[in-house]
Amino acid sequence: MTLVREQRQDKNGNVVTRWVKPAQAAGTVANLPPVSLPVELPFDRVDYIVELLNHWGEHGIEDFDEQNITNKFWELDNLTLLAIDVDYALDSGSGERMPLIYDWVGYFAEEHEEYLRELVTYAGAFTDHTSAMFIEKSISLLKRSGDLPPMEDYSQASPELQQTIRNILSVTEAVFASDHDERNGAGVQPELPTALCSLIMQRPDDTDRIKEIVTSRKTTDADLIQFILDTDAPAVSGGIL
Repeated sequence: MTLVREQRQDKNGNVVTRWVKPAQAAGTVANLPPVSLPVELPFDRVDYIVELLNHWGEHGIEDFDEQNITNKFWELDNLTLLAIDVDYALDSGSGERMPLIYDWVGYFAEEHEEYLRELVTYAGAFTDHTSAMFIEKSISLLKRSGDLPPMEDYSQASPELQQTIRNILSVTEAVFASDHDERNGAGVQPELPTALCSLIMQRPDDTDRIKEIVTSRKTTDADLIQFILDTDAPAVSGGIL
């Protein structure tokens, strides 16, 4: 899926930038909703949606009013509620991620619900202060890069592939997030080289070490990073040589 940058007005007339699917002609197959089997929730659907909506008073955003968001939450697929539950659980119920969830439900629930699920599923790969724009752009670029097995909805990937995606996104943040924020996203494409993605896939246990190397050496050269990982010389691995 390729997303495009689009400027929209929120309910207060302020211009905000979103990453959205490009508009498609009416009547195309792509406009048809995906066919999915019913999913049984391990919790009460009504109680859970009410719980999520109860955070509006504390975490509501300006782009949408409460009734608008409420209607969209009640229409969410059970798969999407499951994805939200996994991410929401990372906060131990504190609701710290709710502004992002409200925002994404507001923009993507009706027409791009699989992308909403992906955003929610992989938001936990990023640190808490990471901007929504960076998260959206990073996931979009990774999805269309061809470095992952082809899937329409990566929120439904196997646990192993999900962890691989989180590892790649975590390194992506380490490489690009600071520069992206300083430049407000202008000219910064948070996408790792294919060779580095492959190295992360091959060596998942070294993800934290790879993050240290790319930030200290300011490099995305997979051959250099692998050499540093494989060497036992402290001067080399520490970046002295």
